[in-house]
Parts: sequence; structure tokens; C-alpha cells
Amino acid sequence: MNHARSGPRPNPQNVYYSPRRAARRQAMRRRYILILAGAAVLCLWACFGLAGLIAAGLHREPDVPAVVPVQTVDEPAPEDNTLRIAVDAGHGGSDIGAEGVVKEAEMTEATARALIELLEADDRFTVVLCRDWSVRSTPTERGEEAARQGADLLLSIHGNSWEGSSQDVHGFESYPCVPGSAYYEESMRFAQLVCQEISAAGGTLRGNGGIRYIYFDEDDDRIIREQGDETVTGMPTFSILEHAGCPALLVEQCFVTSATDVALFGDEDGVQLAAQCYYNAICAWADGLAD
Repeated sequence: MNHARSGPRPNPQNVYYSPRRAARRQAMRRRYILILAGAAVLCLWACFGLAGLIAAGLHREPDVPAVVPVQTVDEPAPEDNTLRIAVDAGHGGSDIGAEGVVKEAEMTEATARALIELLEADDRFTVVLCRDWSVRSTPTERGEEAARQGADLLLSIHGNSWEGSSQDVHGFESYPCVPGSAYYEESMRFAQLVCQEISAAGGTLRGNGGIRYIYFDEDDDRIIREQGDETVTGMPTFSILEHAGCPALLVEQCFVTSATDVALFGDEDGVQLAAQCYYNAICAWADGLAD
């Protein structure tokens, strides 16, 4: 059976088109476009705002509590008015020095410890060590350490020795900074005070009053000149004296090869006596600074 309808078929465009519906759709598209445009503007604004905050955060200084200055007008900081005395025990560590009736390094350390005990009991002084007791260091390094710690005076303690004849060579010697050097006068004044104390304690002063100058020539040979010869040679002296940066004195406390010397200034009682002589001289030198 033929189910086809008779007559012409309808045009689909004519069936579904409506001017009112078209107008509503166009209006809805415009609103949709406006909404999308507004959303895009809001997103851009938010992105720019966030970028600004991040940039500001990167350049922001950290919050640091304000530092309140300490008021020191009414309570001034205490000043260290003590004299800094550098005590150098010659040799030490693996370097035992000369050997005789006693070992030089043992004698110098015992004397230095006894002197330090006297100085530490006196509130006018602060002790400066030129090296650790068990460490071997060069004379230059010990002088530089005294200078680094701001020493006002240096005493380097040594022992002498004599090899050769059976003659009992003994006595005390001291070597200050040499004529022409920056600290010559104060070093000489200290040397004179030390020699006075040693002599009063019964010691024998070698040379001219126990004070000598030592130089080293271009071949590193020693040249010794007596007190009173103030010729400026320009030659180097003991390096510890040259690098101390203050008045300095190297002493040969006694001949470790002399039983006479050791009995006076080198045994257990002798190092105590020598330390007392040095301490007395340091006190007199300090008193002379005020004159």
C-alpha cells in the first residue's frame, strides 16, 4: 500500500524559522559574549595583581627587629689598663736547646712558669704567651705572636752553653733591641734593671755590665758588641726582638753546662730566684713609664 501523502512537501526552513526566536538567540549570544569578555578582563586583572604581589614580595626587605643602641654614657665600658707582658720560654716542644747539667728547654719553661705566676698575681699585668708550651715555633713566629697580642714588653728566656776546655764558663748575659731600632731605649732601660736584679741576687754579669748587642752578618755569622758601642750597623739581630713590636730583651740566664750557674739560677730553687729577679725588673720598668 502506498503510504505517501498527496500534495507538495513542506520546506524545513519555512517550518522551523521564527523571527522572535531568532531575536532571542541573537540577544542571548550578545549576553554570552559580554559575559566571556567580562570574565576575561577579570582574569587579566587578577593575573596582573598577583604578579605585582609576587614582585613586591621578592624585593621586600626582611623584617628585622630594630636594634636599640646600648647607652654607655652613664656606664662606660671598662678599659684594660694593664701592661701586656710577653713571656717567651726559649726552645720547647721537640727543641730541647742546649744540654748540660740541665736541659735548656726544661729550665726556660720552669722559669717562665714561675714568672707568669708572679705576674698573674699582680693586677697591673696581663700575661701574653708567645707559643703553646708543647709546640715548637721559630723565633720569628714567637715575636709575631707577641706583636699580634699587643705586648708592651717581651722577655725571652734562654740558657747558655760552653763546649771546649774544662774551664767553668759561667755568668749572665742580656741582649736588648740594638741601637738605631725603634725600641732601643726602652729595651736598654729594661736590660739595665734586669742586670741590677741579677747582680744583687749574686749572679755574675758577663761583658760590660751584662748587656751586649748581637748582629748577624751576610754569612749569618754572629757579631757581638758590648754595651756602650751604639754604632748603628743596619745588620739584623735576634729575630724575636725584631718582630715583637715592643721593647724586648733576650736573656741567657745561666750556662747550663756550669754547675756553679745551675746551682744559682738553673735548678728548682734557682729558676724561682731568676723569676723573682725578672718580676722585680718588670715592676721597676713599669713604674718608670709614669715618670
